Amino acid sequence: MKKVVSALAIIIATCIVSPAHADLAVPITPFPACADTTTNYCVAGVTVTDSSGKSTALSWRASGATSGVLGAWSEPSWASATQSSSGYNGLFVSARAANQFVSHVFVDVQPVISTSASVSEAMQSANPHYPVNLDPNTTISVTIRTGAIKVGATIGVGINESVKTTYENSYSTVQISGDPVPVALAKSTGDCKGETGIATANAYQFQAVILVENDTYGFGVPGASGNMVVTSNGTCNISTPVWNSDQKKLTWAASAPYFATDGHTPNDGFYVATIPFADVTAYWGLSRPQDAASALTVSISTDQTGSKAAIANVSARNGLVVISATGFNFAAPILTIGLNGNYKESTSGATAATGSSKATTATATLGRGAKSTTKVIQCFKGKLTTSVSGTNPICPHGYVKKA
Repeated sequence: MKKVVSALAIIIATCIVSPAHADLAVPITPFPACADTTTNYCVAGVTVTDSSGKSTALSWRASGATSGVLGAWSEPSWASATQSSSGYNGLFVSARAANQFVSHVFVDVQPVISTSASVSEAMQSANPHYPVNLDPNTTISVTIRTGAIKVGATIGVGINESVKTTYENSYSTVQISGDPVPVALAKSTGDCKGETGIATANAYQFQAVILVENDTYGFGVPGASGNMVVTSNGTCNISTPVWNSDQKKLTWAASAPYFATDGHTPNDGFYVATIPFADVTAYWGLSRPQDAASALTVSISTDQTGSKAAIANVSARNGLVVISATGFNFAAPILTIGLNGNYKESTSGATAATGSSKATTATATLGRGAKSTTKVIQCFKGKLTTSVSGTNPICPHGYVKKA
């Protein structure tokens, strides 16, 4: 089968390349389904939920293959009623080491055709090199056992993607849930650079990379929960989060072919980081992470001609800070989250439960009932341009504010 540059193929290359931790020994081949004799590195279960809210726990049937697609997770009622028109009747979860040099785990949910004789990946009829769409109206939940891994963060391809990690006596369990998202697929990494690349195909996909904290060169900050999740459809060069402890900034990158398959329509991008309150405290030292909407600022920088108008939003609720950027083009956008220099922590009054800030207009309301004014400035560094929002926004180091 022809391999293409799609989804998280490039993120694997951008992860830190280091020898796998001897104590972890993550397999480089797909994990089997969990059985009584397996406790480490196996797929424990798959559940799907349709648009009506009906959940179905899928059952495993092995294909008998020793490589490639090892089997299918499916149920007759789910496959016939929900997926028959989508071109597949089951799912194969390929969970394995991202590559032979790291302990990060790559999870790829693939649509498959399962018959009594075989199981194979379901491919587009008009373009047999690319998989059919996963149903965007079906929420997928995958549970895998990951040995002695301690999760540092997760980078995913999906919408509303969440991660729940539990630690047993002899192994950890990671549950990844979310909805498939449309991804612009590329023939090569060259199609993911600048403003000339054209997608060779599009497909709804659902994937994730679990970044390991307890590897020799693992990712994570002391005190963080490990449940931070970053998702995007800019999968060519979506990066691991980079933490600058001096500037207290988290920076990510994402990209995809600039144009859709027609060669004229720009692809729109989104980027969402879901950060538990514990992680906000660990990274930025906020004793009131509920104030993240006014305490943090968001900037999106792009190269060459820059990005079209985008929405950057920070909200805090239900123990999570959600940072999102939507509607940007793929000229190699970089998302940076940092502290607002003018933020002063409240010392009295009720603790805020929710809050949001938006960087789409010159002013916006920050926090519940607040009357703060948000300014947006443009900063330049050569051909790079970035928008910075806040009550007193300051250009990043090396950038100059537009007069």
